[in-house]
Amino acid sequence: KSKDTKYQNFTILKLNDVYSVYSDGKPYLNIPDKYNSEFTIHSIFTQCKNPKNILLIGGGIVGLLNEILKYDINKVDYVDPDIEFFYLIEPYLDSTLISSLYNKKVNIVECDGRDFVNKTNNKYDVVILFITDPTTLNQNRFFTLEFFYSIKTILTDEGIFSISFTSSEDYFSEELKQYNASIYHTFKKIFPYNIIIPGTKAFIIGAKVDNLITYDYNKLTERY
Repeated sequence: KSKDTKYQNFTILKLNDVYSVYSDGKPYLNIPDKYNSEFTIHSIFTQCKNPKNILLIGGGIVGLLNEILKYDINKVDYVDPDIEFFYLIEPYLDSTLISSLYNKKVNIVECDGRDFVNKTNNKYDVVILFITDPTTLNQNRFFTLEFFYSIKTILTDEGIFSISFTSSEDYFSEELKQYNASIYHTFKKIFPYNIIIPGTKAFIIGAKVDNLITYDYNKLTERY
C-alpha cells in the first residue's frame, strides 16, 4: 500500500508477519519491532537518573511509546507532523501499540518537531529524536548545530538527548565513516559529554553535565 501525505510518500510492504514502512523510498521502520524498541529505550533511559518528562520526536508507532510507558513517567509529548500516517498505519498495529497511543500519559502533538522545540516552554528529562537519516533537506535540519542547541535549552539540568542514524557494527566504507563522523562532531560541539552505542543503527546520547552518562555497567545496573 502506498500513500502521499503533505510531507512525504509512505509505502508499506509485508513480509511474513512484519510490515516494512518506507518514507520517500527509504527504509523508515518495521512493525512490530519489539527487540529494537526495547533496546533503544532501555539503553537511553538507564542513562537518566529520574526520567519523568519525555519528548519523543518520531518513532511512536514502532513501539517506543510502549517501552517508555514501562517507566514511572509523568508525561510523554509525542511530536509528529504527519497525522495522516497514523490513519495509514493503524490497521497494521497490534492492540498493545494502539493502546500506548491512547494512554493518558501520552500527549500526541501534530506539529513539526523543530517548530515544537523552538516554541515549547517545557523542560524535559529525556529527548529522543527518532527519524530517518538526514539525506533530505527536510530531515537534515534536525541534525544541525542550531537544532542541537535548541534541544539543550529545553533539557533539565540532568536531562539527556539521544539521536540515531545508520552506521555499522564492523566494516565502515569511507563514505559511511565521513557520514558518521560529520554527525558525531556536530553533536559533540553542543553535547561534549556523550557516549556512542554502536550498531547498524548507532545512537549518541548526550548530557549537559559531566558524570551523568556512563559505560560503567555497575552504575547502570544500580539505576535500572
